[in-house]
Amino acid sequence: MRAYDQNTQTAREGAEKSLFREIEPLAIQLCALWKTAKKHGVFLEDRELLHCKKCGLKEDVAFDGRLMVCRTGDPLYKNTGLVFKEIGRDRFRCPGCRRIMKAVPLF
Repeated sequence: MRAYDQNTQTAREGAEKSLFREIEPLAIQLCALWKTAKKHGVFLEDRELLHCKKCGLKEDVAFDGRLMVCRTGDPLYKNTGLVFKEIGRDRFRCPGCRRIMKAVPLF
């Protein structure tokens, strides 16, 4: 490897380490904020909304960003207060019929 290439690579690695040190605290804060939002029922748009074809319950997002569950065909689109229970990575249980379904991750 030529000296120029070595110096360029060393400079690039130093810049990457410096950038990581700058963004690491922000990433930690973002993860904490994400967990808090999820705990309060805010939909993080990390997966597709769930819809149980067996009993007709489906998720939607309220105007304030929280998840709600309503029944397909309900003209008033009322929140039932039910919640699809997360039982594993990308797996949820329907609160109506207890059917297990896989959520489709968006990223």
